Order: sequence, then C-alpha cells, then structure tokens
Amino acid sequence: MVTIFIQGLQDGTHSVSMQEEVSAVEDLFPEYIGTISIEGTLKKLGNRYTISLLCSATADLVCDRSGEQFVESIEAPIVATFIADSTLLRTKSEEVTSDSSIVMRDEDKVIDITQLIRDEMGVALPLKRVSPNYKEKEFEELYPHLIAKEQPKTDADIDDRWAVLQSLKHSKS
Repeated sequence: MVTIFIQGLQDGTHSVSMQEEVSAVEDLFPEYIGTISIEGTLKKLGNRYTISLLCSATADLVCDRSGEQFVESIEAPIVATFIADSTLLRTKSEEVTSDSSIVMRDEDKVIDITQLIRDEMGVALPLKRVSPNYKEKEFEELYPHLIAKEQPKTDADIDDRWAVLQSLKHSKS
C-alpha cells in the first residue's frame, strides 16, 4: 500500500518524494520491476487535498518485432483531488459521485494512492512493445525473407474449376 501522510498538515503546497517497491502496489502488472519513484506536490486547502504526481518505474518487456527482452522506463502522471468529509462519504448520493473528487473520512491520517498508481501505471504500459534497437526499422527491413515477391498472374495460374464463375454477371435488382 502506498500512502501520503496528511495528519496535522497545514494549508499550502507541500512536496512529495518517495520510493516504493513495486510489490507495495498490490496487483500491479508483472512487467514492472524494482522500485516506483513518486515525485510531485500535495496542495491542502481546508478539507481538500490535491495531488499532482509523476510516477516512474522500470518495465521488463518483450519486443513485438524481435522477441528479445528489453527494459524500458515508464512514466505516468497522477492528478487527483481528495475531500475529507465523513458526512459526504455516508450520503453516497449521485451528486457526490458526479464530481471527480475522491471522498475520504475526516479522521483519515493518510491518503491511499495505491489504486491511482496501479491504474495509471497500467495504462502507461505501451501496447506496441518495440525495443529501442528496432524502433526505426520496418518489418520488411528486419525480415526480408518473409516478404513474398508478387508474381504476375497468367492464365495458366488460374484454376479451371473456377472458370464457370467468370461467365456469371452481377446485376442490381
């Protein structure tokens, strides 16, 4: 679990800097290895906490083009607003949830950002995983032997069984 301690925090802007093991984020994608670096700010105004963070971690990936394993640094921004209001939390009305703020209890001593990290780091993983060695190269350049050279079709190449279909005409009704 990754948390930011907020008990006794005064109004204003506060810096956030921490390192957490990837195992601290439950159900994080297994591609992530080592530690997650979290840097940014926490702004407190009354019972409202706004975080603006940049999370970075290392991912162990397999290249889609070559099948080689490589390591890539992944970064994900996190911006969220928390409101400490137990009454609001108990009501659970649609008006409350329509706001993008996350409601927490007044007496909470920490802000749990585990789910935010899991979600944003999951989305930040590249869909197309290409090693830096192969980013500038096209598939045809890497595997020329797999590209079939097109030969012009001759009448001898056409199967006689389909010759009847050539006489059919398509008409619109």
